[in-house]
Amino acid sequence: MDPVLDELRGGGGSLVQPVNFSFVEEAVYRSGFPHASNFAFIETLNLRSIIYLCPEPYPEDNMKYLQSRNIQLFQFGIEGKTEPSASMPEDTIAEALKVLIDVRNHPVLIHCKRGKEVAELVPIICVRGVPLLRWGEVESYGFEILGVL
Repeated sequence: MDPVLDELRGGGGSLVQPVNFSFVEEAVYRSGFPHASNFAFIETLNLRSIIYLCPEPYPEDNMKYLQSRNIQLFQFGIEGKTEPSASMPEDTIAEALKVLIDVRNHPVLIHCKRGKEVAELVPIICVRGVPLLRWGEVESYGFEILGVL
């Protein structure tokens, strides 16, 4: 029994995936924001890194968990899209992609609040490649792909 993990998840022992959790590629996962109830599940992934794509500070309990597991946090404050015409910052996306493709950071979980939009698209572009996406899907997120990759 791990006292830090037990304290953070409130004594519960079940494995609960974060909302919208998904396998992207070997050692690359994406999800919505993980909470204490998800820590036991996250433990099974043996993560080295988490890429957090929101501008808000990472919660103290989550930081405590990451520190206790020696998981490195990379934060890229990308605002969620509310306007279809709004574009995402290409330089920030490019930096997040650099972290994501560096296998020294794997296994890695990339997440935003809900596990949609940015957390869904960034690993797909990176790991599976732009040619596998229809341009309309990419364009709908406001990316200028050629400037990012």
